[in-house]
Amino acid sequence: MNLRSLAETFIVAASVLLLTACVGPSSPAQPPSGATARGGETVSAPRVERPIDAAGLAACDLLQDAQVIEVSLDPSTATDQSNQLATACSWESSRDSTTLTLTLNVRTTLDLLYGARDLIDEFHEFTLEGFPAVREGAADALICTVYAALADTQVLSVEVSVNSPEQRGLPCQLAERGAEAVIDTLRSRS
Repeated sequence: MNLRSLAETFIVAASVLLLTACVGPSSPAQPPSGATARGGETVSAPRVERPIDAAGLAACDLLQDAQVIEVSLDPSTATDQSNQLATACSWESSRDSTTLTLTLNVRTTLDLLYGARDLIDEFHEFTLEGFPAVREGAADALICTVYAALADTQVLSVEVSVNSPEQRGLPCQLAERGAEAVIDTLRSRS
C-alpha cells in the first residue's frame, strides 16, 4: 500500500467514524477505545498525557514563515487543501521538487493507524516532543509521513515528498522537523 492510498484510507476511516458518531445513539463523547487490527484484536495507540487543543485552527497558520524557510520551503507557496474532514496546507520548495503537506484532523485518533499497522510496510512508533507518533515510510524513502497525536482525538500529519534519489532520507527528517515546528507553534499559543 503506497503512502497516498494509506492517507486516503486514513481519511475514509475518519469519515466512517464521523458518520457513525453522527447517527449513533446520543451519549457523552468518549475517546475511542481502539481500532480492530487483522486477527480481530483491539489495538490502541498510546494516550496523550499533555494534550494541545488545535480545534478551529487552520493548517496554513500552524507554521510561521521562518519555520517554513527553515525546512527549505517557500512560504509564498502555501496552498490551503482543507476539506470537510480536516484542515490541510501544502508548501513547495522554490529550488527543487520538495513538497510538505500538513494535515490537522481534530476528530480522529492514532488508533486508526495502529489498527492498520499490518498493512503498512514501514510503521515506526516513537515519541515526538512528548507526543505519541508514528512514522510511515523508510528512513531513506522519497516520501515520508509523520503522524502525531496532539490530543486523544486530534492527529497532526506531515508528509514530505521529493523526486530526486539524491534526496533519499530527507523526507523523514523534514517531516519530523515540520511536526516539531507545529507543536512548538501550538505550545506558544497555549
